[in-house]
Amino acid sequence: MKKILINKSINNTSSNTKRANMKKALLSLSIIGLGLTSVTTVQAQQTPLSNFYNFNEYLINPAQAGYRNQLEGSASHRIQWQSIEGAPKTTFFGVHGALNDNMGLGLKLNIDQTDILQQFNAAVSYAYRIKLNEEGSNLSFGISGMALQNSIHYGDAVIGDY
Repeated sequence: MKKILINKSINNTSSNTKRANMKKALLSLSIIGLGLTSVTTVQAQQTPLSNFYNFNEYLINPAQAGYRNQLEGSASHRIQWQSIEGAPKTTFFGVHGALNDNMGLGLKLNIDQTDILQQFNAAVSYAYRIKLNEEGSNLSFGISGMALQNSIHYGDAVIGDY
């Protein structure tokens, strides 16, 4: 009988230890989960609209800088809804060119304004091309560094009854 009692007490001790370990693990996971959700921030973006990507692929792809081995520039201005006050307005300016057969550099400026919100960004791009065959196929890589400024024009805000 003594052996049976000892076995029961050992089983109770091991199940208590398992429960304690599970509680510790659950508490640890809860703390980690809470920490991750409190540290993480959620950001939204307002992407400038343009329909000029077909004419100037460099606006969305830095690997296109200097791809025609000549200096190229473009400018565009778009007002989304002409007769609505505060409608989105987007202005692009970009220039890019080839340094040699394998490398290109570019500069992009963008101003996007929607009502009282304005976003300005400037980007410098570098492109590198690897010639794949004699027929002119290339593999292009590109990288951009961008400075971004968001601003709110509080003086243009409409506050109160209409």
